[in-house]
Amino acid sequence: MKLFISWSKNTSKEIALTLKEFLSDFFRSKNLEVYLSTSIQPGENWFDSIRDGIKDSEICIIVMTDENELSRWTHFEAGAIAFNTKSSNVIPLLVTSRDLDETSPLKHFQYVRNTHHEMLKLIRLVKSVGRLTGVRQDEVSKRFDDLYPKFEAQITATLDRSVTGAISNIPFGKVFPSDTVQVEAGKVFIGAPMASLNTPAQYQAKQRDVSHVAEAVEICCKSVRRTYWAGKDIKDPNKFDGERVALLRDLSHLKSSESCIFIIFEKLASSVLVEIGYAIALNKRTVIFCKTRTDLPFLLRRADDQIANVSIYECSDFAEIERTIDLDGDEILRMRS
Repeated sequence: MKLFISWSKNTSKEIALTLKEFLSDFFRSKNLEVYLSTSIQPGENWFDSIRDGIKDSEICIIVMTDENELSRWTHFEAGAIAFNTKSSNVIPLLVTSRDLDETSPLKHFQYVRNTHHEMLKLIRLVKSVGRLTGVRQDEVSKRFDDLYPKFEAQITATLDRSVTGAISNIPFGKVFPSDTVQVEAGKVFIGAPMASLNTPAQYQAKQRDVSHVAEAVEICCKSVRRTYWAGKDIKDPNKFDGERVALLRDLSHLKSSESCIFIIFEKLASSVLVEIGYAIALNKRTVIFCKTRTDLPFLLRRADDQIANVSIYECSDFAEIERTIDLDGDEILRMRS
């Protein structure tokens, strides 16, 4: 039996390879051929090879993570799978805490999660459809209990690397603030210099402009569930929290966000610069809007040339930021490969 595993983006690819190893170790059968696009040999026609892999498969598993849910390639491959497979056994594997979005083409498929109970059901389905005899029926549960902990640990390690990025050797929970241990899907942190503004009029104008940007992000970026920025509800620039409270609160929100947007239109000594460094170190998708790169500290001016998770947009004013978000939508927040 041929089983096809679809993946898109780095985290999904690592999980797909781990799943392939797990299935092969479990069944120990020459009658099971697990196919990924990474299995293509040099010189093969890439598209034809994938198409044939899909067409001849009796089971297709689509590895879904927070990173690739909106991937065009995943949706394209899912459509090809649904059209070409021999059977209806198309199974999204959700390695994420949230359900598929209502707008996702994959929501019509019966999905499983990477839990002990649901992965065992998946194993039983593969055995039944493939009529695999390498493991007797009465051995399935015990063999699964023996092998699943290693599989689960490998998946956890992959997800830890995906959220800690450049400091992947440090467990996510150890990074300050240590009480924040999860990333909230669809949350965007917005940072802009506020407390360093000189007059109430400047503060109120900036507050209004940043509010409009936050609204544009929530409306135009379909993957966004909510935004956070510290100055949203603070009407008086003299009413900011003390340094310790603000540090804990803001970095906790930043750490729990999937993506970050920063707006720097002036050369200011601002806490936003600290937040940018923190976001980059955590491998957050980091988008910086500025009037000109020379407004940025020297080391940031060409950061997007060297750091894959950083993008810099030069915009003349807040209206141009809103137009950019309106035109590009989710592409602004998509991690570059």
